[in-house]
Amino acid sequence: HDEYVYGVHTTRGIISGSECYPIRSIRSETHKYIRNLNHEPPFRNIVSDGRSKGIYWASYVEKARTDPAAARLVRLYTHRPAEELYDVTKDPYELNNIAANPAAAKIKADLARRLDAWMAQQGDKGNETELQAKTRQGRGGKAKPKPKKKADKKKPQQQ
Repeated sequence: HDEYVYGVHTTRGIISGSECYPIRSIRSETHKYIRNLNHEPPFRNIVSDGRSKGIYWASYVEKARTDPAAARLVRLYTHRPAEELYDVTKDPYELNNIAANPAAAKIKADLARRLDAWMAQQGDKGNETELQAKTRQGRGGKAKPKPKKKADKKKPQQQ
């Protein structure tokens, strides 16, 4: 298997998704680096919008009113930093972002460089690519051809 796994996430055109919230990531055996390319607006999706079938998000928000730990989790979900780095061996739930930790700078720089190279290889221009997401359909970024109308064939009349 590959040494690294790359991820692409979009909310553009997704039910209740943010208008433009592209996320790119890379994961090694020990670390995950996430780049939130448009992190300023709050992250939204069908879960945080409250329209999902389950009611768990509303219960999280309610609990966050009095519980600082719950408030932290709600804030982490909806307000994401530009960069995230997690040591997935020590922090499998990815709750301790070490992106600003000087001890993790070398790992972060290596994963960021690899992610940049992969995005370039894929032709992924980040926000620019994200803004085109609604305009592209089908495979390979090519617009789906419109279905051809079937010719109105009449059966020959028998004599």
